[in-house]
Amino acid sequence: MANGQVYLEANDCSIRTLNSGYGTYADVGAKVLINHSNMNVATYLGIIAGTGSLSLHEVTANSRGAGIMVHDVNGSTAEIGNIDIRAAVCQ
Repeated sequence: MANGQVYLEANDCSIRTLNSGYGTYADVGAKVLINHSNMNVATYLGIIAGTGSLSLHEVTANSRGAGIMVHDVNGSTAEIGNIDIRAAVCQ
C-alpha cells in the first residue's frame, strides 16, 4: 500500500493496454494525476483503492471495459477515494 507516500503525475502521455489491463491504479493513499493525455485501455480506465486519489485533466479516454472502479480495502466506511475529472472526453 502507498499509505500516502506515492505521487504519480503523467503529462502529455499515451497510455494504452492491449488485451486486458487498466490505465492507472491509485492504491491506498496514492495520488495519481494524468494531464493532457490519451488513454485507450482494455479493462478499466482507472482503479481507486481505499483512500486513493485519481485526477484526470484534459484527458481523452476510451475504455473497452468499464470506466473507473472504486473499492474499499479494509471494509470501512471511512475509506473515501477521490475522483477529479476536468475537461475529459470519454468515448
